[in-house]
Amino acid sequence: MGNPYAPPRPGAQKPTDEARKPTPPPVQGPPVPPAHDVPPGQAGQGRTGGGPPAPGEPPVPVDPDTLRATTRQVLHFGLLMLVTLVTSSLAFPWRVSSLFFAVVTIVFGVRAMRAVWRARLGGALLPAVAVGLGLTATMSLSMLGGLAMWDVELDNQQCLDGAITVAAQQECAVRYEQAREDWTKDRLGQ
Repeated sequence: MGNPYAPPRPGAQKPTDEARKPTPPPVQGPPVPPAHDVPPGQAGQGRTGGGPPAPGEPPVPVDPDTLRATTRQVLHFGLLMLVTLVTSSLAFPWRVSSLFFAVVTIVFGVRAMRAVWRARLGGALLPAVAVGLGLTATMSLSMLGGLAMWDVELDNQQCLDGAITVAAQQECAVRYEQAREDWTKDRLGQ
């Protein structure tokens, strides 16, 4: 093989465009038609149901528009999770807004999970969205608990607003724990 960077020899024939194209690597298994050759709704026709391909089954090519829309839905879900997390760390009366964001996040998460499932995307995307949905549901249940103890939470926030020293903050934490225990005992009737 000669030097590819050397100038051509005098009198040598110039390579054509066909000769310059790289040869594709050999394909293992049955050939898979390109995504543009598969009619819409016909992708993965041999399988039943949705979801990622089974092990050993060749991957079905994903339409770029479907991939773009699915990625956008997962991104919106992730951003809403972030907004829910940030609003849950606000002071108490404003923390209630995180419950609204949690419900919206769960709706967007379910839509994103359905889109990932229908697009048959493999890898860790589907489990990541499922874990995100679980965390958001857990956070929303925690927020509902805080909403049920409105008076206790409001008293704790007022105490923390007036606490300047570390000792005063610790006193607020002790009173908050005692108030939660009393609230629980009153509700359970013990």
